[in-house]
Amino acid sequence: MSDVLRLENVWKSFPSPSGGRLVILNGVDLAVKAGEVVSIEGKSGSGKSTLLYIAALLSTPDSGSISILGHDASSLSLKDMLEIRRSGTGFVFQSSLLLSDFTALENAAMPLLIQGWKRKDADERAMEMLSMLGLADRSSHRPDKLSGGERQRVAIARALSSAPPLVFADEPTGSLDEKSAECVEEMLLSAARTAGSALVYVTHNPDFASMADRTLLLSEGRLSDV
Repeated sequence: MSDVLRLENVWKSFPSPSGGRLVILNGVDLAVKAGEVVSIEGKSGSGKSTLLYIAALLSTPDSGSISILGHDASSLSLKDMLEIRRSGTGFVFQSSLLLSDFTALENAAMPLLIQGWKRKDADERAMEMLSMLGLADRSSHRPDKLSGGERQRVAIARALSSAPPLVFADEPTGSLDEKSAECVEEMLLSAARTAGSALVYVTHNPDFASMADRTLLLSEGRLSDV
């Protein structure tokens, strides 16, 4: 099974308030195979989100190499990078970041429309995803009429609507109450596995982390097996 994501010797630092640089990632290596579910846990401030954003091509490392979906990130033009992010990956943020003027169905269908799907086909696929996530009866509701857990499930539908080969999730249940979090966690993993997408998610919750096929710990800027 081939790797859909590979990071080698990735470093990232930020300016320190006291001067100099604060090293966040210290030579990180990571490989994710097609269809694999990988969780990354660690304390708040350990650099989990920084690592995820770099892996998803939303941020750049100071040094190191990234291969994503068979492409060397360093050789990609901005246009090619945007195309990979648009059609090859999905992303679930801690805050759902839904478009407030659009319904749940319209939000979930948006990536498909951007990719050129016909509206009817995009709506049908989006409704399939919303139904899988228990939101068929909420499809016509705008985000302000949805609970936090429902908004996150719409965000999952949006990220997985095109069955991208690689999906990222950044603390997707971090802002939810325990009951809602458990529901979203189960549905995220189930939807990704049903779609056949590789999923990389970060969390500070060890119970959620343990639901993955493989769990890694980010500590002192390095990844290790749990």
